[in-house]
Amino acid sequence: MKKYLVCGLVLLMLFISFSASAQYGRGHGRYNSRYAPYHRYPSRTSVSVSVIARLPFGAIGVNFGNRYYHYHNGTYYRPYNRGYIIVPPPVGIIVPALPYGAAHVIIGSHPYYRYDDVFYAPYGNRYRVVDEPREDDYNDGADNVVTSEYEKVVLEGKTYYKKGDKYYKASVNKSGEVIYEEVGETSKSD
Repeated sequence: MKKYLVCGLVLLMLFISFSASAQYGRGHGRYNSRYAPYHRYPSRTSVSVSVIARLPFGAIGVNFGNRYYHYHNGTYYRPYNRGYIIVPPPVGIIVPALPYGAAHVIIGSHPYYRYDDVFYAPYGNRYRVVDEPREDDYNDGADNVVTSEYEKVVLEGKTYYKKGDKYYKASVNKSGEVIYEEVGETSKSD
């Protein structure tokens, strides 16, 4: 009986050691590409990019300059590493609708819309992103606007410019140029 017990213990120890050595070979010791694929990651730079996984609901696709953009309420997205990144809009891209909250401005005698630091010009029934327009109808950059298209009106001590039924307020932008922002409309009831 003692002989069978010793043989059984030896077999049990061999089985345990064999099973442990088989488990040790999985992922430990030598490299096995099936279980741990090797990826070489680029080093991080000081510029980080935030990648979003999904576009907001209602984003539309726009082709421009052999590139594909997505547009949603004034924000432009480009595909990047299985996701999307937010990018500044390229000048010339045409979008079907203005972002919510875009301000209507008149610069010189041309209408524009401004949302953040992006200017849009009407383009048929759509809108084109344009460079920041230059004011060409002022002389000293102050309140002395030299144009025959606007009627100067003083209401409650404030100066406004009227064109048709709309009133505009003159202001100076970051570049020191005069721009006109729409502030209201006269009522058409007589």
